[in-house]
Amino acid sequence: MKVKVIISLLPLFFLLLFFYYPLFSVLRDAFLVEDTFTISNFIRILSSPLEQRVILFTFYQAILSTYLTLVLGLPAAYLFGKYDFPGKEIIRSLITIPFVLPSIVVALGFIILFGENGILPRIFSTITGIDISLDGLTLILLAHAYYNAPIVIQMVSSSMERMDPYLEEAAESLGDSGIHKFMYIFFPQIFPALVSSALLTFIFCFMSFTIVITLGGPQYRTIEVHLFSLYKVLFRKGEAAALAVLQLITSLTFSYIYIKSTESITKIERLGRVERARVEKIFSNIRDLIDIKKLFLVIYFIFLLAFFMFPIMSVVFSSFYDRVTNNFTLDGYLTLLSSVYSPYLGTSPQRAIYNSLLYAVATMIGATLLGLLASYSTSRIKIPFRSLYSALIIVPLGVSTITLSLGLVRSYLVSDFFYENIWILILVAHILVGFPFTMRAISNALERVDPDLIDAGRMLGADDIHTFMKIDLPIIAPGIIVGGIFAFAISIGEMAATLFLASPDYITIPVAMYSFISVRKYVVASAMGTILILITFISFLVIRLFGEKQIAGGF
Repeated sequence: MKVKVIISLLPLFFLLLFFYYPLFSVLRDAFLVEDTFTISNFIRILSSPLEQRVILFTFYQAILSTYLTLVLGLPAAYLFGKYDFPGKEIIRSLITIPFVLPSIVVALGFIILFGENGILPRIFSTITGIDISLDGLTLILLAHAYYNAPIVIQMVSSSMERMDPYLEEAAESLGDSGIHKFMYIFFPQIFPALVSSALLTFIFCFMSFTIVITLGGPQYRTIEVHLFSLYKVLFRKGEAAALAVLQLITSLTFSYIYIKSTESITKIERLGRVERARVEKIFSNIRDLIDIKKLFLVIYFIFLLAFFMFPIMSVVFSSFYDRVTNNFTLDGYLTLLSSVYSPYLGTSPQRAIYNSLLYAVATMIGATLLGLLASYSTSRIKIPFRSLYSALIIVPLGVSTITLSLGLVRSYLVSDFFYENIWILILVAHILVGFPFTMRAISNALERVDPDLIDAGRMLGADDIHTFMKIDLPIIAPGIIVGGIFAFAISIGEMAATLFLASPDYITIPVAMYSFISVRKYVVASAMGTILILITFISFLVIRLFGEKQIAGGF
């Protein structure tokens, strides 16, 4: 029993030390001025025209981004959920890749494609003489839609595939069709997934940092970006903490609504329905290719694939092609291999790559162990106040990386030890960002373990350790691997916490990319981005190999 208690307390102790205590430090800075309780920081934030614009813009861009994401994703979700066609799983896989791409790579891809002097504006200008370069807000909205559309596609199409086919058949037998059938039979069944995907998209866009700071510039800033400026540039720690608290309340509220909205989807999944929704084949013979509607579907999929693949392809292309000299070059990759000090980074590019790999491997190990202990505690161990325990474990998912980083700085950077070993706080931040993903993947795997196998093992005299090693572990091993790979991919692409915390000696590839983008060194930035794309693609293949297809849908 003591071992079980220790297993349950370890994840909670880690969170209390590196999450809840830093969060308390943010609350302290927000409400205490010279050890006196006050709300003056909140009054200054809410009465300032600048902060008012920042708060309003954060909601504005998140709402617009969610709407654009739904517009882009719902048609694809409908097609994947209701139709079968050649190459369906391949296309679904390709469309899912953006969800696991580092945000800085997405931002760079949109700058190269649509930004000032971008590939498409240059082509269009050459043909028509008209400049179509997109402004910061448009780039932000498009990048958010690109990044989050896979969530909508996966969650809504999965919901459609679980629809009861008998309801649709019964409606048609009664003469119900068209819009009436859609409104009363089809829409109510997908509504929970639609709401959940919209809420999750809104949360991600509301807490967006890398996309906004890279594409928006000084004119467009969200709460996350303004928090960074308030503390790191303006040194207004009290107001930064107050703004962080306001964001925290908002994000946790929407996260709670999202969790409640997914309960109905979870109940449907646990029913284990054998029957699947009816699926119509789009292309059953060669004559279907001349059908206008089906030809339109082909055009739509070409557009969809182009939208999702072109930003990735443009980063790879720009790593070999210098748009300034209009020459092909390997200078970007040669720079990466250099151990020479770079004035743009404050260290060498080689050091940034080394740091990224080190953090990613350590994060994979740490987040997987933490996720395994937390998942096992909530699934297998009968602990008092389990609901409270589960809630305390899952709260980090609703807290922004910048707020977490602010808390870590205010809690631990006052110590000489952590000041001299800032890499520890960076690693802690990476583990906390990756931990919810590993826990989710392992929890899903644990739920698939047949309870009868556990009971049989205990009846044969196996203790808890042998039961876990001989029964649980072989079954949940794919989930552990998937969770670990997710943590690795998230860590190697994480920028916000590293940019907030790191000194030049501890920067990573994404931070180095951001520095090179800031000075328009796109060849080197693209070379680094190509490395991240390659690592992400390999990670994605490993995840697919172990059967975890619901990359976005699992959340």
